[in-house]
Amino acid sequence: MTNNHVITQANQVANLTKRLGSGLAFSFSTTQAGRLAWRLLAVVAACGSGCGGGADPPAHDSVAAGRPLLILLGDVATPAAAAHVRALTAAGHAWLIPADGGQDFDALGQAIAARCAAPDPGRVDCGALVLIGLGASGAARVDPLARAWQADAQGPAGWRVRAVVTLDAGYTPPFRVMDGVWQRTGLADTGRWQVGMIQSRDDPRAGLCDASGCGVLPLSVAHGARSQPIVSACPRAGAAGEHRPTADVPDWSAWLVAAVHTLLQVREGLAPPAGSTLTPNLPTLPTLPFNACLDALERERPGAPQPPPLR
Repeated sequence: MTNNHVITQANQVANLTKRLGSGLAFSFSTTQAGRLAWRLLAVVAACGSGCGGGADPPAHDSVAAGRPLLILLGDVATPAAAAHVRALTAAGHAWLIPADGGQDFDALGQAIAARCAAPDPGRVDCGALVLIGLGASGAARVDPLARAWQADAQGPAGWRVRAVVTLDAGYTPPFRVMDGVWQRTGLADTGRWQVGMIQSRDDPRAGLCDASGCGVLPLSVAHGARSQPIVSACPRAGAAGEHRPTADVPDWSAWLVAAVHTLLQVREGLAPPAGSTLTPNLPTLPTLPFNACLDALERERPGAPQPPPLR
C-alpha cells in the first residue's frame, strides 16, 4: 500500500535533511508547529543511508484461530482508559490490563500466557498481539516489547506483536548516546508490526525527541521520510489527557477502535472479532487514513513567497 503523497513529502524531507545534517536532537515549542514544524522536524527525520525506502506491507496471514489480544500498558487507571476499554469491549476485542499496570516484565508475560491459554469463549491468539501504550509510561514500553515478541525473536514461542498503538505519546525508538549527545538510531520496524499513534499538538511533548521518548510530530515525519504508512493523528486537542473533540478526531476512544481495525484488518488481513455491540457489521468501521499527521503538517507548511500585489 503506497501513498504517493507521502513519497513526494519524503523527497522534500530528504532534500531538507541533506542541507540541515543528520543525527541531531532538538526540541521546539508546539506553538511554532504551524510554520516551523516542517523545517525543524526534518532534522529528527534524518536517518542517513537507512532512508532508502519503506518496507513492503507484511503478507496477510490466514485468519487467526482466536481473537487478537489487546494489551493496555501505562496510564490504565484513568477515566480515559476506562472509556477506551468500554469501546474496545463493544467492538468485540479481547483485552488485558496487567494487574500491576504492566511494569513488571515477567508478570506481564505470565498474564499474557494465561490469557492466551484460556479456553473458549475467552480464547485469544498469541500470534496476534496488539500493544496499546497509554501516556508516556505506556509508550516507552511498546517498541522494546514489539521487538522481543516476534516469531523470529527469542521471545515465547508463537507470540507475535502485530501492531502497536499509542495515545498521548509517540514511542521511544532505539537510540544511543555518543559523547553525551542523544541520537536516534532507528524507528519501529513497520515490516514486522504496524504502528498507530495519536497526540495533541498542544502537548509540549508532541514535538520533542529525546531519551524519554519521541512525540507524534517528529515520528510522523521520520516514518514519512521512509515512505512507511502508519496511522497517525495530531489534532489540536488541548493539554495531554484533555482529549478535546476536534473535527478530525471527535472521540479518542472511537479513534482507537478505528485504528485497531485499520491496522489489523486492513494492513494485517485479520478477520474482525465476533460479538460486537458497537456496530452490526464491523467491516464497515471507518478506515483511518495513513500518515494523517504528516499531511496536516504539510497543509500548514508555508507556501512559496508570492510577488507583491500590483498597485
